[in-house]
Amino acid sequence: MTNTLAPSRVLVTGATSWADREMVERLLAEYADRKSGLGGSFRIITGMADGADEFARDWAETNDVLLLAEPLELGEYPGPMHTYNDKMLGWAPELVLAFKADFDPGWERDECVAGTEHMARIAARRGIPVLLNGDSWLDTAVEVDQGRRMADANIVSMWGPTQIRIERGDITTLDVDVIVNAANRSLLGGGGVDRAIHNAAGPELLEACREVVARQGGCCTGEAVITRAGRLSANHVVHTVGPVSTGEHAVKNDALLARCYTESLRLGAEHGATSIAFPNISTGVYRFPKDRAAEVATTAVREWLDNAPHVYKEVVFVCFDQDNFDLLIAQSSH
Repeated sequence: MTNTLAPSRVLVTGATSWADREMVERLLAEYADRKSGLGGSFRIITGMADGADEFARDWAETNDVLLLAEPLELGEYPGPMHTYNDKMLGWAPELVLAFKADFDPGWERDECVAGTEHMARIAARRGIPVLLNGDSWLDTAVEVDQGRRMADANIVSMWGPTQIRIERGDITTLDVDVIVNAANRSLLGGGGVDRAIHNAAGPELLEACREVVARQGGCCTGEAVITRAGRLSANHVVHTVGPVSTGEHAVKNDALLARCYTESLRLGAEHGATSIAFPNISTGVYRFPKDRAAEVATTAVREWLDNAPHVYKEVVFVCFDQDNFDLLIAQSSH
């Protein structure tokens, strides 16, 4: 009898102990039996080639099931959301088998410590069934709604001719002329948004930073440099170094943080940019008070735009967490 169903695509992702091999193989065998009974077949996709992914790879080879071996490479995860979005679009799975101890049901960040959580959340938000650890289903309806609410949570206002947008999301995916990186003084990569931008941009960005370091030896606090953007859709990346807050020298730190924004705007404009995206500079490991940072950022950007009208069509504040998002919205209404 001719098969009437197109081959299904099953994504297996996650780290499990070797003791769980039997569970992975049992689930795959059950799914294969169901598909065969319907006159169809299926293919296996591995997620990170780690743990359960390896079990799936072995099972596929043993049972002559086609394996679409397109795992994320070591170093690509954990990473920014777009890395996983892009893979998910290419894989187009119809079912995800996810395995992870302590899977966080409240996860909604754009970067986390587990690629499996990324894969499962993105799949569920696309309406793809996700079976967690072989015994519970991720609530797809809730995830789809959460994804929609996150996408809709963009606040837009005008400051003269410039559109100012505040959103939660992944700064590396924005289609803007300039992405601003909250860098450290070495310019050679760090954590947080700095790492996310370097991961997304690829090795060309680090090479560009090394060229800057060779010329001038890094970047001082409150200053900024501009480089090419590697694999990002942006034309340039501006690297600026925010102040570290210790609870002292508040006035000086406010001025340094404001200069991060104005120097970034200046450099972008000098290179022909009409759109620019900022992260929440210094509010992560540098511990700058988020409420004060929001006020400094919005004031600095508005004052610069007042003195340089018709330069930027769009300025975007991209927030990593809900606190920064809410505080910037509050400031935008002033």
